[in-house]
Amino acid sequence: TGTGFRNEIFIDSMSTEHFRMYYKKPISRRRRRALSCLDGIYGKKGKLSDYKGKVLYVDFWATWCMPCLGEMPYFNELSKQFPNIQFVGISLDDNTEVWLNKLKGDADHGKVLELFSTDPLVRTGWDITGIPRFLLIDKDFKIISASAPRPSEKDVIIPLLEKYNKK
Repeated sequence: TGTGFRNEIFIDSMSTEHFRMYYKKPISRRRRRALSCLDGIYGKKGKLSDYKGKVLYVDFWATWCMPCLGEMPYFNELSKQFPNIQFVGISLDDNTEVWLNKLKGDADHGKVLELFSTDPLVRTGWDITGIPRFLLIDKDFKIISASAPRPSEKDVIIPLLEKYNKK
C-alpha cells in the first residue's frame, strides 16, 4: 500500500524533518504534565513516568473511533509478543462509563495497561489532532517517535519494537 509519511519516518529517518524533531529528545515538562494524572480501570490514578525504565508504546484512542477499534486487536497481540515493552492505551472518551463498558466487553486486552483521561492537556500537550495516535518512548523517557507506526503496519512496527524489546 505505498509508503506514507508514517512509514518513511523509519525507512528514511535522516531525511525526515519530523523524525529529527522528536527522536531521542527528552519529554518536555508540558508533555510530562499532560500524562501525569490518568485514571486506571480500577479507579487507580497513574502516570506514564511511573514506567520510566521501560520502553512505552502508547495508543491514544476512543470508543467512538472506528479506526482506533480496528487497531486494538493488533495492539493487544503485539503486547503479548513484546514482554519488555509496556503497552499503554489512553482513552480520550468523554465518558468513563462508556470506556469501562467497552473494556469489559472485550475478551482480550493482552498485556495492555488501559488508562483514561478527559484532561484537555493530554490532547494539547501531545498535539493530538486525530486518533488513533501512537507514541514510542524509550527507557530514559525520551521520545523515539511522537507519531509511531500503527500496530497494523506490521512490516514497520515489528522491526522497531524488536529493536527496543531488550531488558
